[in-house]
Amino acid sequence: MKAAIYLRRSTDKQEYSMGDQEKAILEYANQHSCQVVERFEDDAISGTSVNGREGFKRMIQLGTQKNPSFQVILVYDVSRFSRTHPDEAAHYEFVLRENGVRVIYITEAFSTDDSIEAMLMKPVKRTMAHMYSLDLGKKVSRGMRTNTERGFCNGGVAPYGYNRLLVDRDSKPVKVLEDGERKCEKSQRVKLVPGDPEKVAVVRRIFDCCVNKNMGVTEICNMLNREGITPTGHLKRVDGRYVRLQRAWSKVTVYNILQNPLYVGKIVWGRRRGRVKGDRELLVVENTHKPLVSQEMFLRAAEVLSKRNPFVGRAYGSPFVLTGLITCKRCGFRFRGHTSSKLGKYRYRYYVDGGFYDRGKYICDTVAIRTEQLEGFVFKEIKSRVLTLRRDGYLERELRRLLKSKVVDRSRANVPACKERMTEIDARMARIVELCEMGGVSAEEAHRRLEALKAEKSQLQTVMPQPGCELTEDGFDQAVNEMMGYLDEYEDVIKRASPQELKLHVRTFVQRIEVDSSVPQAVCYFYKLPVFSSSILALSKTRRAWY
Repeated sequence: MKAAIYLRRSTDKQEYSMGDQEKAILEYANQHSCQVVERFEDDAISGTSVNGREGFKRMIQLGTQKNPSFQVILVYDVSRFSRTHPDEAAHYEFVLRENGVRVIYITEAFSTDDSIEAMLMKPVKRTMAHMYSLDLGKKVSRGMRTNTERGFCNGGVAPYGYNRLLVDRDSKPVKVLEDGERKCEKSQRVKLVPGDPEKVAVVRRIFDCCVNKNMGVTEICNMLNREGITPTGHLKRVDGRYVRLQRAWSKVTVYNILQNPLYVGKIVWGRRRGRVKGDRELLVVENTHKPLVSQEMFLRAAEVLSKRNPFVGRAYGSPFVLTGLITCKRCGFRFRGHTSSKLGKYRYRYYVDGGFYDRGKYICDTVAIRTEQLEGFVFKEIKSRVLTLRRDGYLERELRRLLKSKVVDRSRANVPACKERMTEIDARMARIVELCEMGGVSAEEAHRRLEALKAEKSQLQTVMPQPGCELTEDGFDQAVNEMMGYLDEYEDVIKRASPQELKLHVRTFVQRIEVDSSVPQAVCYFYKLPVFSSSILALSKTRRAWY
């Protein structure tokens, strides 16, 4: 009987795990007359997810194809095969069995037994393996949170411009860790310290170019690449040692530096969703290490980035306006945008099935829909519905309601009281600055108080009457008539709109789109009445000061 073996260990600290697994599996194969023809392994990869387990995915792909080269897969135990949700682990074993390939766990009591007892024990073992990972994840998260509260790093590569300093239990420096080096004692910890002075200068130069020279992330990126400055590359293990791969600057790299609070001496933990279900509580610890830029410079950079919108993410900047709305009726995966190109030249754009794209044909058949076909139908249907709403008068009433909700009625503001409070705020701000210069209050406390007073002053300014911003019915009628006139040139307005505006506009009318690959057809579900939001206002060519 031809067999394949699968080996996995979670971390490279389990030095002998792979060898022990392989030795036991080969002994089992010899005892049961199994000829090993394939070998799959995932070294130092967690079993809580299929993502990243290339050996596992290749094994499933070969085991589910027509006439596979092996009849059994030999695995050490249930936890080596998978620690994912029990239903997911059972699914992979089921699709293999349906194709004539059995999974044998050599150290389990039900390794070759198909009895009722084995059918009951196997789900229990899968659940135990999954629960072990969940419990371990909670303990690790608790330890990482405590470590962060004490101002230490939780691992990973040091950010650009910093080095990792190893300290003992008394926080005394031991040594600066090189690439790939780790602490050797459990009581030791790692802190961040400023690194190469040239890299520190580059970080400060990036902030200076953004704040003082009015340069966008693309300009900064191009400038650094022209000068031959290389950022911190990825680590790759080659011949038992770690090698840093050089790469060029990208917009994402520059943007991440400009918005990373590490550069002002803060460590933030809990920003990303971990393996433990649910969002982790955000933890921010200040003054954990020496900052490379001032708090004022960091906040000014954040303000510039918010105004310039320097990096448009994939979700908003993508030209595929129906992304997130299309699902496959067969596999339940969402469709994603895909551009077909040849020799770097633009050819066609498609929506492709995420199930086939991510997990192969055993999940779902490949389905690709030309964007102009599906988007053309959707916009044509939206236009007809908009024109119907225009004839019924519903669209005009909703636009008027939306505009009124955007207007601030400034005619009822208590002008003398507002002016008195704004004068008082200016005096308090001047006093705080004076105290900060005299050393009577810390810079952090002064900054916090000034920001609170600035926010209150801005709020007062929004309710103060402004010339030409009075609330009148004539102003409403003019604005509504102007926007209703855009319906006569609907196609031109759609062509001029940005992808983000188009996505907001489409979601006002479209609830979801289902694709059935067996027919094939795409069914679009529209709202009976549009879910109006600011997307209607987003398509107008002008912005008025009073909404």
